[in-house]
Amino acid sequence: MGKDDMLTTWPFGTNLLATFGMVLCLTMAMPTFAQEAGKIPSGRAGLDYVAEIGNGRIHLLGADPAHNRQSYHNRKSFNLALNSSPSAIPGLHTGFSFYHDYLTFPDFGNYTESSSTILVAYLNSTYEFLNEVMLVHHTNIGLPSSNSLGAYSQMSGGFGSYRPYFRYACMNASASDQI
Repeated sequence: MGKDDMLTTWPFGTNLLATFGMVLCLTMAMPTFAQEAGKIPSGRAGLDYVAEIGNGRIHLLGADPAHNRQSYHNRKSFNLALNSSPSAIPGLHTGFSFYHDYLTFPDFGNYTESSSTILVAYLNSTYEFLNEVMLVHHTNIGLPSSNSLGAYSQMSGGFGSYRPYFRYACMNASASDQI
């Protein structure tokens, strides 16, 4: 998923671009050949969903990294997202995303990759609060699986035409993760 997909996966993405440019979970590139998105009848909860399927990514020398024409794994990658913008709290946006892919490396073998992301954002004309947590799980048969955790919090305030922000980000990559 890339910056262009952010507007469908996280419908409030245009507001988030004001201070940083892109949220953490959307920096992964997922070539998508099928996407379904829509509203879920949920009343004031303001639920919507995105479901995507693609050929995934590949890391073989000389290969097309986006798997545009074929899948080297004979399996598909997919992304599922559920978002909420409740009408009772204008400016609040929450979301959950789950991405699954198969990765192939010439020296490291085949891996499965699962990424779960939770986002909570509150935006109004003066303030912006962004919080996101991502858990990435890698598995390779015969090797220990690994979990890496990343997160950030960002606060921003508008002062006339200026919008300074403070951002704290952390990443706890597993020592056993070979990727």
